[in-house]
Amino acid sequence: MTHPVFLELIDFLSTRPTANQVLAHKVSSAVQERLEELLDKNREEGLTAAEEEEMDAYRLVNHVMILLKARARPVVSSSQPALP
Repeated sequence: MTHPVFLELIDFLSTRPTANQVLAHKVSSAVQERLEELLDKNREEGLTAAEEEEMDAYRLVNHVMILLKARARPVVSSSQPALP
């Protein structure tokens, strides 16, 4: 199953974002709401196997975005003029 968070990441990357856009990227409100639902359910009653799989998708996409932002940060820093 392809989770919406993967599709959102693929759609974002297919636009060939700049380093600044990578740094500014955030998931949609729909994806954020779903993640919060899963986190709440996990704390209260636990997740089903399918929900655990979905959480794994969120973890993977988060990890990828952390790595992308780490790579983008030096690019942005080197392109900004020095402060006087």
